[in-house]
Amino acid sequence: MFNVPHRHMVLSVSDVLWPIMREYRELHKVFMDAAIQAINDTLSYCLRRDITAGAIVVFHPFSRDLEIKCHIHVLVTEGGFDKYGKFVPKEIIPAEAMRKTWQCQVLTRFKEANLKLCA
Repeated sequence: MFNVPHRHMVLSVSDVLWPIMREYRELHKVFMDAAIQAINDTLSYCLRRDITAGAIVVFHPFSRDLEIKCHIHVLVTEGGFDKYGKFVPKEIIPAEAMRKTWQCQVLTRFKEANLKLCA
């Protein structure tokens, strides 16, 4: 862990994708990679430089009622590291920007991965 402030984020997708994720377990890693990329892209956009956030990503395929409701918990730094290794703080990640970046990452990566799975 980095000695910087952290936040807890929960990221999910539409219930339409849950059965697909249940059938194709290969998408679990794709789902987590999309989360990391979406966080880095959003922070880089907000801070106007390439940023790499510190993140711990945990995939949860089920909810408390043990139904398939795929989601991710992320412990993420409030900011990130630039190309020189300097931490650049960003206390608030804009929700709308994060949501749009997350949607784009998930849908693009699922489309690419699904083509490989169906081939």
